[in-house]
Amino acid sequence: MKRILLVLLVFFVFSWTILGQTPADECEALFEKGQQAFVQKEYSQALEYFTEGELLAQKHNLYEKVYFAKNYIGIIYYSLYNYSEALNYYWDAYTFALKHLGYVQEVATLNNIAILYGEDKQFEKSKEYLLKAYTIVQKENDSLRIGHYAINLGILNARDGNYTEAKSLLYNALDYIDPSEEVMILKAWAALSEVYIYLKEYEKAKKIIDRIYSQAQQLPNEDAYLTILIQLSDYYYHKDEFDQAVLMCHKAMETNNWTIHKERIYQQLFKIHYAKKDYDKAIAYKDSIAQVKDSIYQSKSNQIYEGNKVKFELQTYIHELDMKQKQLATQRKLFVASIIACIVLIVLVYRIYRNKTRVEAQEKEIALREKKIISLELDKKNQEHLILEKQLKTIEIQSLLEQEQLKNEVEQKNKQLASKALYLSSRNQIIEELIQSLSSLPEIKLNTELNKILKQLNENVQPDEHWNSFLSHFEEVNQGFLVELKKRHPDLNSNDIRFICYVFMNLNNKEICSIFNITPEACRKRKERISKKVGLDNGESLYDYLSQIAINT
Repeated sequence: MKRILLVLLVFFVFSWTILGQTPADECEALFEKGQQAFVQKEYSQALEYFTEGELLAQKHNLYEKVYFAKNYIGIIYYSLYNYSEALNYYWDAYTFALKHLGYVQEVATLNNIAILYGEDKQFEKSKEYLLKAYTIVQKENDSLRIGHYAINLGILNARDGNYTEAKSLLYNALDYIDPSEEVMILKAWAALSEVYIYLKEYEKAKKIIDRIYSQAQQLPNEDAYLTILIQLSDYYYHKDEFDQAVLMCHKAMETNNWTIHKERIYQQLFKIHYAKKDYDKAIAYKDSIAQVKDSIYQSKSNQIYEGNKVKFELQTYIHELDMKQKQLATQRKLFVASIIACIVLIVLVYRIYRNKTRVEAQEKEIALREKKIISLELDKKNQEHLILEKQLKTIEIQSLLEQEQLKNEVEQKNKQLASKALYLSSRNQIIEELIQSLSSLPEIKLNTELNKILKQLNENVQPDEHWNSFLSHFEEVNQGFLVELKKRHPDLNSNDIRFICYVFMNLNNKEICSIFNITPEACRKRKERISKKVGLDNGESLYDYLSQIAINT
């Protein structure tokens, strides 16, 4: 089942890829083939490709590609010297650009029209259209095209004898041309040097030629180098250096492989040899000029004939193309129908496969749900167990907190008792000192009332009475402590128990000495004696032992 689906999917993707090629891509492919055929001078084949591309672009409203096809077809007819047909396509491209595109396509077509009129020696017409293009790019502030069209206008004005205007345009062009455009810069300087030769300013022309000579020799553009060689020949001719002038012409002849340029070179050689009064060679070059003109005329005639033949073939091709497009439309309909049938088949296969897998999925789902229910029940029990554990921990923590709170309260009350004991101890000591001081006075013994007061004071400092009061408070705060202590150590006397109470309240030796009115050494010895009584080894803390008894009560 999976293999069948995979095969159908691959077929569907392949079919979609074929149908998915955009008209723009098809046009690009046709134009690329047309350009290759044009370079190889297969003009008929080139026209077929561009015509097919134009029809396809018009069908899908691809305006830029329609313009490109029309303009290129005009260039092909121009190459075939069929100027009337080329002009028709240029005008068609121009009006199309005005309607659907921008100024870039507009000025490019105007430039092509100008070149065509210039080639046909209609310089005024050529300047008219080129000036129109130049004005548009100036308005758009397009520096790149301003430079290019200024050069073309300068060359046209030079050919027409407007040398001042030509110079102005060419120098203006040099201000706009980017330094990286070496060919255009060379073209402008070469045109300027030719203007200076026309103006008989030969030294200025020579300076320009010297400046650009090596660059022109290195660049692959033969036209620029050829023009400079002929200009040098003209320079030497006017300087009466005829041998140098002839040498430049021979260099130009070696450089040039185009018949159309030979006429200009032979014309220059005729002029030089005629000036040298070498009439035989001058006549020979005059005959060569006639032969070149005949060759050019024959070539143009052949190209025109070829152009008409191509035009006829193109009409036949357009008819065949129309038939092919109809057949292609039918084939596409059949292809689309087959794809739809495949899609339907895929849907049917998918439904069968889906129904089969759905049952399996449902069974798996039931098993998973049962497993999930068991898992949830286990999770629930685990959760309940965790909750109980948390509750127990909470109770335990609360119990510890309560114990800690009670311990703190006991310690606080013990501190209060200790303070009270210290207070009573200090008070009794003061009273005793006061009684002793007063009793030593002879006047007191004679005074009955004062003796009575001293007796009352002496009764107030009875330690047993205060100790009983303190003990009752201690029992109230530390319930069961003294009972447990006496139970464990019945041999402890009342003084020992009293000392233990003060230790348990965490009073220091100084405070205990003050209460018992004994020395620190006596306090230490009493503490050691009591520790031995309760069975503590040397180094064990009496306070820790008493605290342990309090915890267990």
